[in-house]
Amino acid sequence: MNKEKQHESAHFTPMMHEYPFVFPKEDDIDLYEFFAAIFVRWRIILAITLTTTILAVCYAFLAPRQFEAVVQVAQAESADI
Repeated sequence: MNKEKQHESAHFTPMMHEYPFVFPKEDDIDLYEFFAAIFVRWRIILAITLTTTILAVCYAFLAPRQFEAVVQVAQAESADI
């Protein structure tokens, strides 16, 4: 494989091509590239995480508290003892 083809297949995204997608034959997962992509987008990941956490905390403190308990007590009969 020449350098251009190798470089092109290393950075393949399905949006670059029409349907049906033709995926490269390489089945390896490069963890370095995966974590590098996550690191590049750390701000958006942090923003989504913080927004969701803040909304959940606000709901937990502002939602009305609803408690309900139901108890039924039956006195034992002398025949049951």
